[in-house]
Amino acid sequence: MVRASGKILPAYYDDVFRWVFGSQRHVRSLAKFLRAALPDLPASEWSELALPDTHMVGAGDRKELVFDVLTTTASGRSVDVELQMAKVPAVRERFTLYNSRLLAEQAVRGQDYTALRPVVTLVVCGFVMFDQDEHYLHTFVDYDVERQVRFTRLRETRTIELPKLPAVDDGTDLWDWLRLIVAKDEEEIDMAAAGNPDVAEAAVLVKQFSADETRRYLAMCHDKFLSDWATREAVARREGLAEGRREAVAQRDRAVRAMVAEGVPVERVAVALGVSPDEVAAIVGAG
Repeated sequence: MVRASGKILPAYYDDVFRWVFGSQRHVRSLAKFLRAALPDLPASEWSELALPDTHMVGAGDRKELVFDVLTTTASGRSVDVELQMAKVPAVRERFTLYNSRLLAEQAVRGQDYTALRPVVTLVVCGFVMFDQDEHYLHTFVDYDVERQVRFTRLRETRTIELPKLPAVDDGTDLWDWLRLIVAKDEEEIDMAAAGNPDVAEAAVLVKQFSADETRRYLAMCHDKFLSDWATREAVARREGLAEGRREAVAQRDRAVRAMVAEGVPVERVAVALGVSPDEVAAIVGAG
């Protein structure tokens, strides 16, 4: 068993989550997690996963998007896994855009529409998104609510609300995986992994991440940046202060320069802080 020096960083840290689920070297854990989160899809979907670039450049004045974990299944289905721990405005609209853009990007001039492959956006959130019920898993599709007729199977969004996760095992494999994601220390990680070999394999990766002092330090800096950014943005919105927004941008720029100075690759800085590689270069050059 891999032992980390000091406190274990939880899997709900952005960098830890991407380490466990978002790299080709750990694609087995991603496949097993998705099989638990999307049990109605054929098991063959997870037999071969590709991990395309998570940065989608916007053409013209279209917004650039950075996905947390993006994969393509054996049949060509796109699955976007988003970890959203902080409650921020327009979060539903943002993930609707992500889902729609992944579908729209498949369109090629002269190609038949039957070539379009389904897109699933899986949102793992650290707050209650829907207070109408106690269910932690919701599935949304294009659907006629009156006649109960499904319009298309091309778009789907699933949400997982971690605060609603029951304390008692509900008998699903997904429950085991989510207990790992919410685990705050080594004891809770071990408890989540007990009795489930697939989750135990991912638990080792969580501990390996914390065992690397450099990786751990950068993840903690990134998490603090995200927390501070969310706080300042909330204050700016609440008080309507342009100064608050300027300070939030200045703090982001300081975080970019600090990560580059620590030797973090430009591409990784761009993904971590939600900017493009060109913006990273511009921020460093202006520093």
